[in-house]
Amino acid sequence: MKRCLCILSSLDAGGAETFLMKLYRVLPSDRYQFDFVVSKENGCYTREVVERGGKIYFIPTRTKHPIRAFCGIRSAVKDNQYDYVLKLGENSLAVVDLIAARWGDARVVALRACNAPAGLGLLSRTIHAMLRPILNGVATVRIAPSQLAADFMFGKRADVHLLHNGVDLDKFRYDPQGRDAIREEFDLQDKLVIGHVGRFHKQKNHLYLLEVFREISIRREDAMLLLVGTGEDQDLICSRIQALGLENKVIRAGQRFDIP
Repeated sequence: MKRCLCILSSLDAGGAETFLMKLYRVLPSDRYQFDFVVSKENGCYTREVVERGGKIYFIPTRTKHPIRAFCGIRSAVKDNQYDYVLKLGENSLAVVDLIAARWGDARVVALRACNAPAGLGLLSRTIHAMLRPILNGVATVRIAPSQLAADFMFGKRADVHLLHNGVDLDKFRYDPQGRDAIREEFDLQDKLVIGHVGRFHKQKNHLYLLEVFREISIRREDAMLLLVGTGEDQDLICSRIQALGLENKVIRAGQRFDIP
């Protein structure tokens, strides 16, 4: 059996983590196994990983304890003899984790780009540009969900495997009973419902979404906005909802596992 050690921040229900879990579930379990290095315990996927036979290694966050995080990844790779390591990263700073894996004697170190450029400041763009050549030299496999993300992370001349985010369409087939159940749960039976799924973060653009919805609600008194997710900008977004007078028009459903 081939075991791949995946490095990410947590096993919560973020987009990148959910993408990885989708792959994990469909790979033949007698041939492949995913193990994980994370900085947060008790994520929403932790139990499932353990039940599937996966191992989970906890390390400190790299921003707070960079040396301990580096050594933790190196030890996890070396002590357990991982040949394959996959890092999910948002920018070229991810090269630090890949170097740790290489120092742990990993033979294949892969990076999957998670983002296209999104609101990076001048300093962040400069650091990213400086580290990109090193990243391309360290990563033996480069993966991205789109050409835009590939160009941002690796540069336009890099050899990148495009692996698009797969969707199981059967889960999204129209189901009148499911529709009625959700609408009843939130008292939305006769409403115009606009939904948004995403963590509460600047990248997801909730503030602009609220401006657009306010205009819709002026034209449609029955309009309701259903926000699914949590995140670090939750207080800011809630304040904006109040400032726009939309408290009775916006439903915050929190983290859900019935997205379809």
